[in-house]
Amino acid sequence: MKLKEKYGEEYRQFLADFIRYLDGTQEESWCTDVVRTKDGKGNCLFGHLSNFCGHHPDENVSEDFDWFENLVTTSYVVYPVNDGQDDRYPQASPRERCIALMRAILDGDEPTTWEGMAICAAQWEASQSATKPHTGAGQ
Repeated sequence: MKLKEKYGEEYRQFLADFIRYLDGTQEESWCTDVVRTKDGKGNCLFGHLSNFCGHHPDENVSEDFDWFENLVTTSYVVYPVNDGQDDRYPQASPRERCIALMRAILDGDEPTTWEGMAICAAQWEASQSATKPHTGAGQ
């Protein structure tokens, strides 16, 4: 399944479906530090995303990963959560942490990729205006 073809821009429906899929995964099917273990039995969130899409182990997954990273969230957010390095997600396992992250994005408690970019841009603009000297009108 191609995420773009099935969901278009409807990332919220995707998240609802993906969370249901993740809820059905077993703890032992999760891993940290790699997308997929060499034996193929352990996956991080991205490995589970690949499985959700029905990819074969040697199949190119970049189109679906790009869709996910463009509309939902990026690897810069996912990997620290998956690997237990984000204090906002103290759950005991990568499965629990990643499901919590996906729910937080669906519920609007965590920004999507584009929302996060807008937040960063606004913070940068605020920092720039705070460092510029203020002059009076007409000076």
